[in-house]
Amino acid sequence: MTEETKAADVAPAGVSDSTQLLERLAELEHQQWWKWAENLMNTETHISNERIARWKDSMVPYSQLTEENKEHDRIWARKVLEIVRSNEELCALESAGRDLLAWDKKYPKGTIYNHGEHTKCEAELTALVERFRKLLAHNV
Repeated sequence: MTEETKAADVAPAGVSDSTQLLERLAELEHQQWWKWAENLMNTETHISNERIARWKDSMVPYSQLTEENKEHDRIWARKVLEIVRSNEELCALESAGRDLLAWDKKYPKGTIYNHGEHTKCEAELTALVERFRKLLAHNV
């Protein structure tokens, strides 16, 4: 996934306003950078005056940054969203795997079922397999 990926492409499931979430994460990234930059300016002696001046120009609330500077923070926010999405997909696959194992215990091989039980068993397996296909297709 490239840095230009839009927030909607990487927003976790259940997030209704991915743009708002992206902006909140970008603002948090800006705050983190600000603290880091302040710490460096107070502890390091090798930072050029030009760099310090440039940093000080960006030491403003996120809402006051230029769109160009906001985009630098959004790049890192998108990376966070990508990690969250990957984790959610992994959790969904693990959950589907647990459900398949539970199905296997519920319907042991070699057991003879009446027609209604067999139909239910087949329907549950079909739904589990379809769930796996969708999850795997999304992750390929």
